[in-house]
Amino acid sequence: MSRYQLLAAATRTPGELIHRSIPDSESFGTITVGNRADLLLTASNPLEDLSMLRKPLGVMAGGKWYSQADLQVVLRQVAKEYEDAAAEGQRN
Repeated sequence: MSRYQLLAAATRTPGELIHRSIPDSESFGTITVGNRADLLLTASNPLEDLSMLRKPLGVMAGGKWYSQADLQVVLRQVAKEYEDAAAEGQRN
């Protein structure tokens, strides 16, 4: 697959599939007026280097901006929740 096809498979294609399956659902997956504002800001074009997607400068999700620092806080919280769940599972 090309880089373009990979990005489309992760963005546009799921949006189209959901919209066909659930016609009243909110549109997403493309940068279009009226669609949900979920965007990833990278330092360079991911079509030239897909690894840029692993190092976002920030994310716009549901119309709210999350800086790189905000994302790190969320990732640490999620990691802690998984560690706590794994520890609880080992005790049971």
